[in-house]
Amino acid sequence: MTEHCKVSIMAPSPEWGRQVDGVPQIVTKSVTAAVSASNGVHSNSEVSVVLSDANELHVLNNEHRGVDAPTNVLSFPGDVLDHDEDSFTSLGRPMVLGDIVVAFEVIRDEAQAQGKAIEDHLAHMVVHGTLHLCGFDHETAKDAKEMEGLEQQILVHMGVANPFATATLKSQAKTKAKPKTKAKPKTKAKPKTKAKPKSAKSKAKS
Repeated sequence: MTEHCKVSIMAPSPEWGRQVDGVPQIVTKSVTAAVSASNGVHSNSEVSVVLSDANELHVLNNEHRGVDAPTNVLSFPGDVLDHDEDSFTSLGRPMVLGDIVVAFEVIRDEAQAQGKAIEDHLAHMVVHGTLHLCGFDHETAKDAKEMEGLEQQILVHMGVANPFATATLKSQAKTKAKPKTKAKPKTKAKPKTKAKPKSAKSKAKS
């Protein structure tokens, strides 16, 4: 049985409060719903959420993951999870599940590109980040499918449309075949020139 989860929110980026309605409620509901659905936390717990910007996420992503680019959400696990329920209640203190940091500009732009409300995309990213703190991951196809399915279940229960269905529809719309154009008459082939030797100094492409 999942107990109470305390959610602490810090907002170094003022854009969240200026452009998104009901941020504290969205974040709190998303965290508590994800912790409850995880079935992996059996004592009182704490999660900190930092509402930041693309610049900070760029720095953190580079520092902790070696990726020189901003990202939408990062999770920093706290106490180590254990399958033994009794271990979660040692000394009677709440489990510190960890920290979640989200980037305003990245989440805003992704929401626009995917045709979603920014509030819904924020909820999805916070749910995703919380599940990471609860031991879920997407390193393998099996783990990714399990995590994605749980995210869908949590978000639908919160009244948020399936985010993966929206992304699929957008992808299908982009990949529709264009009407065929009339073939242009072929021109006479030019005589081939001798290939130049490749420079030994050229960099290999990965």
